[in-house]
Amino acid sequence: AWINLVETRYPEVIPMVSTAKSPTGMVCAVIKRFFAKEINKQPSDLFVVGVMPCTAKKFEAARDQLKFNGEPECNISITTREVAELFYAQNLKFSVEREAENRQRGLGKFDEPFAQSSGAAYIFGRTGGVAESVVRFVASQSKKVSKVTSKMIWELPDKSQSIILREFTADEVNYKAVVCHGGCAVDELMKIYKAGMLEVDCVEVMMCPQGCQNGGGQPKLNKKSLILERVKGLNLHDYDNEIKNCIQNEQMLDYIQQHMPKAHDIHEALHTYYQNRK
Repeated sequence: AWINLVETRYPEVIPMVSTAKSPTGMVCAVIKRFFAKEINKQPSDLFVVGVMPCTAKKFEAARDQLKFNGEPECNISITTREVAELFYAQNLKFSVEREAENRQRGLGKFDEPFAQSSGAAYIFGRTGGVAESVVRFVASQSKKVSKVTSKMIWELPDKSQSIILREFTADEVNYKAVVCHGGCAVDELMKIYKAGMLEVDCVEVMMCPQGCQNGGGQPKLNKKSLILERVKGLNLHDYDNEIKNCIQNEQMLDYIQQHMPKAHDIHEALHTYYQNRK
Protein backbone atom coordinates (compact mmCIF):
# COMPACT_ATOMS: atom_id res chain seq x y z
CA ALA A 1 0.00 0.00 0.00
CA TRP A 2 2.89 2.37 0.77
CA ILE A 3 4.47 1.71 -2.64
CA ASN A 4 1.12 2.33 -4.32
CA LEU A 5 0.86 5.66 -2.49
CA VAL A 6 4.43 6.63 -3.35
CA GLU A 7 3.95 5.95 -7.06
CA THR A 8 0.64 7.78 -7.30
CA ARG A 9 1.05 10.65 -4.81
CA TYR A 10 4.68 11.06 -3.72
CA PRO A 11 6.81 9.95 -6.70
CA GLU A 12 9.56 12.39 -5.68
CA VAL A 13 10.65 9.97 -2.94
CA ILE A 14 11.00 6.95 -5.27
CA PRO A 15 14.83 7.28 -5.39
CA MET A 16 14.94 6.90 -1.59
CA VAL A 17 12.65 3.86 -1.33
CA SER A 18 14.31 0.47 -0.86
CA THR A 19 14.24 -1.59 -4.05
CA ALA A 20 14.05 -4.84 -2.07
CA LYS A 21 10.92 -6.80 -2.88
CA SER A 22 8.42 -7.45 -0.11
CA PRO A 23 8.93 -10.68 1.88
CA THR A 24 6.20 -12.47 -0.09
CA GLY A 25 7.64 -11.02 -3.32
CA MET A 26 11.02 -12.55 -2.49
CA VAL A 27 9.59 -15.95 -1.60
CA CYS A 28 7.52 -16.08 -4.78
CA ALA A 29 10.56 -15.10 -6.87
CA VAL A 30 12.66 -17.84 -5.28
CA ILE A 31 9.90 -20.43 -5.88
CA LYS A 32 9.50 -19.60 -9.57
CA ARG A 33 13.18 -19.03 -10.37
CA PHE A 34 14.96 -21.71 -8.32
CA PHE A 35 12.59 -24.08 -6.53
CA ALA A 36 10.88 -24.94 -9.84
CA LYS A 37 14.21 -26.16 -11.23
CA GLU A 38 14.85 -28.25 -8.13
CA ILE A 39 11.66 -30.22 -8.70
CA ASN A 40 12.17 -30.36 -12.49
CA LYS A 41 9.31 -28.02 -13.31
CA GLN A 42 8.91 -24.95 -15.46
CA PRO A 43 7.88 -21.73 -13.69
CA SER A 44 4.60 -21.84 -15.62
CA ASP A 45 3.90 -25.30 -14.15
CA LEU A 46 3.60 -23.80 -10.68
CA PHE A 47 0.61 -21.78 -9.50
CA VAL A 48 1.79 -19.74 -6.54
CA VAL A 49 -0.84 -18.36 -4.16
CA GLY A 50 0.05 -15.69 -1.62
CA VAL A 51 -2.01 -15.69 1.60
CA MET A 52 -1.63 -12.23 3.06
CA PRO A 53 -3.16 -9.85 5.63
CA CYS A 54 -2.95 -7.09 3.01
CA THR A 55 -5.49 -6.29 0.27
CA ALA A 56 -2.81 -4.27 -1.57
CA LYS A 57 -0.93 -7.51 -2.24
CA LYS A 58 -3.53 -8.26 -4.92
CA PHE A 59 -2.23 -5.24 -6.83
CA GLU A 60 1.36 -6.23 -6.10
CA ALA A 61 0.86 -9.71 -7.54
CA ALA A 62 -0.30 -8.17 -10.83
CA ARG A 63 2.66 -5.79 -11.23
CA ASP A 64 4.63 -6.22 -14.46
CA GLN A 65 7.84 -5.68 -12.47
CA LEU A 66 7.20 -8.90 -10.57
CA LYS A 67 7.30 -11.28 -13.52
CA PHE A 68 9.94 -13.79 -14.55
CA ASN A 69 10.18 -14.37 -18.30
CA GLY A 70 6.63 -13.08 -18.63
CA GLU A 71 5.34 -15.39 -15.88
CA PRO A 72 3.87 -13.83 -12.68
CA GLU A 73 6.01 -14.79 -9.71
CA CYS A 74 2.87 -14.69 -7.57
CA ASN A 75 -0.10 -15.91 -9.61
CA ILE A 76 -2.74 -14.69 -7.20
CA SER A 77 -2.91 -13.14 -3.74
CA ILE A 78 -5.76 -13.84 -1.36
CA THR A 79 -6.35 -12.42 2.09
CA THR A 80 -6.25 -14.21 5.42
CA ARG A 81 -9.92 -13.27 5.86
CA GLU A 82 -10.80 -15.00 2.58
CA VAL A 83 -8.97 -18.12 3.74
CA ALA A 84 -10.69 -17.96 7.14
CA GLU A 85 -14.08 -17.72 5.43
CA LEU A 86 -13.19 -20.78 3.34
CA PHE A 87 -12.22 -22.74 6.47
CA TYR A 88 -15.39 -21.60 8.19
CA ALA A 89 -17.53 -22.74 5.24
CA GLN A 90 -15.82 -26.16 5.33
CA ASN A 91 -16.21 -26.37 9.13
CA LEU A 92 -12.45 -26.68 9.58
CA LYS A 93 -11.38 -25.80 13.11
CA PHE A 94 -8.03 -24.87 14.62
CA SER A 95 -6.94 -24.62 18.23
CA VAL A 96 -3.97 -23.49 20.29
CA GLU A 97 -3.81 -27.00 21.78
CA ARG A 98 -3.52 -28.64 18.36
CA GLU A 99 -0.82 -26.19 17.31
CA ALA A 100 1.17 -26.95 20.46
CA GLU A 101 0.77 -30.68 19.83
CA ASN A 102 2.01 -30.35 16.25
CA ARG A 103 5.00 -28.31 17.40
CA GLN A 104 5.90 -30.94 20.00
CA ARG A 105 5.65 -33.73 17.42
CA GLY A 106 7.65 -31.77 14.86
CA LEU A 107 4.68 -31.43 12.51
CA GLY A 108 3.15 -28.45 10.76
CA LYS A 109 6.44 -27.08 9.43
CA PHE A 110 6.94 -25.40 6.08
CA ASP A 111 8.62 -27.40 3.32
CA GLU A 112 12.36 -27.08 2.81
CA PRO A 113 14.12 -24.83 2.00
CA PHE A 114 11.70 -22.38 3.60
CA ALA A 115 11.22 -24.10 6.96
CA GLN A 116 13.71 -22.03 8.93
CA SER A 117 13.03 -18.39 9.76
CA SER A 118 14.20 -15.82 12.26
CA GLY A 119 12.30 -14.08 15.03
CA ALA A 120 12.74 -10.89 13.00
CA ALA A 121 10.50 -12.43 10.33
CA TYR A 122 7.61 -12.52 12.81
CA ILE A 123 7.93 -8.92 13.94
CA PHE A 124 7.86 -7.72 10.32
CA GLY A 125 4.11 -8.03 10.84
CA ARG A 126 3.84 -5.25 13.43
CA THR A 127 4.82 -1.61 13.49
CA GLY A 128 8.47 -1.10 14.36
CA GLY A 129 9.40 -4.65 13.37
CA VAL A 130 11.19 -3.83 10.12
CA ALA A 131 13.23 -1.08 11.76
CA GLU A 132 14.06 -3.39 14.66
CA SER A 133 15.24 -6.04 12.20
CA VAL A 134 17.62 -3.47 10.71
CA VAL A 135 18.90 -2.63 14.20
CA ARG A 136 19.49 -6.31 14.92
CA PHE A 137 21.50 -6.70 11.72
CA VAL A 138 23.63 -3.64 12.46
CA ALA A 139 24.14 -4.91 16.01
CA SER A 140 25.26 -8.31 14.72
CA GLN A 141 27.96 -6.59 12.66
CA SER A 142 29.16 -4.32 15.48
CA LYS A 143 31.32 -4.78 18.56
CA LYS A 144 29.65 -2.22 20.82
CA VAL A 145 25.97 -1.23 20.63
CA SER A 146 24.01 1.11 22.89
CA LYS A 147 20.41 0.73 23.99
CA VAL A 148 17.76 1.99 21.57
CA THR A 149 16.00 5.16 22.73
CA SER A 150 12.54 6.21 21.54
CA LYS A 151 10.96 9.66 21.18
CA MET A 152 7.35 10.34 20.15
CA ILE A 153 7.25 12.78 17.23
CA TRP A 154 3.52 12.71 16.49
CA GLU A 155 0.52 10.69 17.67
CA LEU A 156 -3.24 10.63 17.16
CA PRO A 157 -5.29 11.40 20.30
CA ASP A 158 -6.51 7.78 20.46
CA LYS A 159 -2.88 6.55 20.13
CA SER A 160 -3.80 4.33 17.18
CA GLN A 161 -1.27 5.94 14.81
CA SER A 162 2.09 7.52 15.48
CA ILE A 163 5.53 8.61 14.30
CA ILE A 164 8.40 7.58 16.57
CA LEU A 165 12.10 8.43 16.36
CA ARG A 166 14.46 5.70 17.50
CA GLU A 167 18.19 6.18 18.02
CA PHE A 168 21.13 3.98 18.93
CA THR A 169 24.90 3.94 18.62
CA ALA A 170 26.95 1.13 17.11
CA ASP A 171 30.76 1.29 17.23
CA GLU A 172 30.55 5.01 18.01
CA VAL A 173 28.34 5.73 14.99
CA ASN A 174 24.92 7.21 15.75
CA TYR A 175 21.92 5.87 13.84
CA LYS A 176 18.42 7.31 13.60
CA ALA A 177 15.26 5.55 12.40
CA VAL A 178 11.69 6.79 12.11
CA VAL A 179 8.80 4.38 12.55
CA CYS A 180 5.46 5.47 11.09
CA HIS A 181 2.15 3.60 10.90
CA GLY A 182 -1.34 4.58 9.73
CA GLY A 183 -2.59 6.81 6.92
CA CYS A 184 -2.86 9.98 9.03
CA ALA A 185 0.66 9.43 10.36
CA VAL A 186 2.00 8.95 6.83
CA ASP A 187 0.40 12.23 5.76
CA GLU A 188 2.08 13.97 8.71
CA LEU A 189 5.39 12.25 7.93
CA MET A 190 5.37 13.60 4.38
CA LYS A 191 4.77 17.12 5.72
CA ILE A 192 7.84 16.70 7.92
CA TYR A 193 9.84 15.43 4.94
CA LYS A 194 8.75 18.28 2.64
CA ALA A 195 9.72 20.77 5.37
CA GLY A 196 13.26 19.35 5.25
CA MET A 197 13.10 18.07 8.81
CA LEU A 198 13.45 14.33 8.19
CA GLU A 199 17.16 13.70 8.65
CA VAL A 200 17.42 10.00 9.51
CA ASP A 201 19.12 6.85 8.26
CA CYS A 202 16.04 4.65 7.97
CA VAL A 203 12.28 5.19 7.64
CA GLU A 204 9.77 2.41 8.22
CA VAL A 205 6.29 3.08 6.84
CA MET A 206 3.25 0.85 7.34
CA MET A 207 -0.04 2.14 5.99
CA CYS A 208 -2.18 0.08 8.36
CA PRO A 209 -2.34 1.21 12.02
CA GLN A 210 -0.15 -1.07 14.15
CA GLY A 211 1.21 -2.73 11.01
CA CYS A 212 0.36 -5.66 8.75
CA GLN A 213 -1.20 -7.72 11.54
CA ASN A 214 -4.03 -5.16 11.39
CA GLY A 215 -4.16 -5.21 7.59
CA GLY A 216 -7.29 -4.66 5.53
CA GLY A 217 -7.42 -8.34 4.63
CA GLN A 218 -7.31 -9.65 8.18
CA PRO A 219 -10.36 -11.16 9.96
CA LYS A 220 -12.29 -8.28 11.47
CA LEU A 221 -12.03 -7.68 15.21
CA ASN A 222 -14.91 -6.56 17.43
CA LYS A 223 -12.59 -4.71 19.82
CA LYS A 224 -9.64 -2.49 18.95
CA SER A 225 -7.83 -3.79 22.04
CA LEU A 226 -7.47 -7.17 20.30
CA ILE A 227 -5.16 -5.56 17.75
CA LEU A 228 -2.51 -5.32 20.46
CA GLU A 229 -3.10 -8.97 21.36
CA ARG A 230 -1.99 -9.86 17.84
CA VAL A 231 1.16 -7.82 18.46
CA LYS A 232 1.80 -9.80 21.64
CA GLY A 233 1.46 -13.02 19.64
CA LEU A 234 4.09 -11.92 17.12
CA ASN A 235 6.43 -10.83 19.90
CA LEU A 236 5.97 -14.19 21.63
CA HIS A 237 6.92 -16.08 18.44
CA ASP A 238 9.96 -13.82 18.15
CA TYR A 239 10.90 -14.48 21.78
CA ASP A 240 10.58 -18.26 21.35
CA ASN A 241 12.74 -18.31 18.21
CA GLU A 242 16.41 -19.06 18.80
CA ILE A 243 17.33 -17.24 15.57
CA LYS A 244 16.89 -13.50 16.10
CA ASN A 245 18.05 -11.99 12.81
CA CYS A 246 18.53 -12.96 9.16
CA ILE A 247 22.31 -13.26 9.39
CA GLN A 248 21.86 -16.19 11.81
CA ASN A 249 19.63 -18.10 9.38
CA GLU A 250 22.21 -20.52 7.98
CA GLN A 251 19.65 -22.34 5.85
CA MET A 252 18.75 -19.11 4.08
CA LEU A 253 22.40 -18.07 3.67
CA ASP A 254 23.29 -21.46 2.17
CA TYR A 255 20.38 -21.22 -0.27
CA ILE A 256 21.45 -17.74 -1.38
CA GLN A 257 25.04 -18.90 -1.84
CA GLN A 258 23.87 -21.86 -3.91
CA HIS A 259 21.46 -20.01 -6.21
CA MET A 260 22.54 -16.35 -6.00
CA PRO A 261 26.31 -16.37 -5.46
CA LYS A 262 26.85 -12.91 -6.96
CA ALA A 263 25.42 -9.53 -5.98
CA HIS A 264 23.94 -9.21 -9.47
CA ASP A 265 22.05 -12.50 -8.98
CA ILE A 266 20.54 -11.22 -5.74
CA HIS A 267 19.57 -7.93 -7.36
CA GLU A 268 17.90 -9.68 -10.31
CA ALA A 269 15.83 -12.03 -8.14
CA LEU A 270 15.09 -10.10 -4.95
CA HIS A 271 14.90 -6.46 -6.04
CA THR A 272 12.43 -4.47 -8.13
CA TYR A 273 11.80 -0.94 -9.39
CA TYR A 274 9.03 1.65 -9.16
CA GLN A 275 7.33 4.03 -11.59
CA ASN A 276 5.83 7.50 -11.39
CA ARG A 277 2.08 6.96 -11.85
CA LYS A 278 0.95 10.34 -10.53
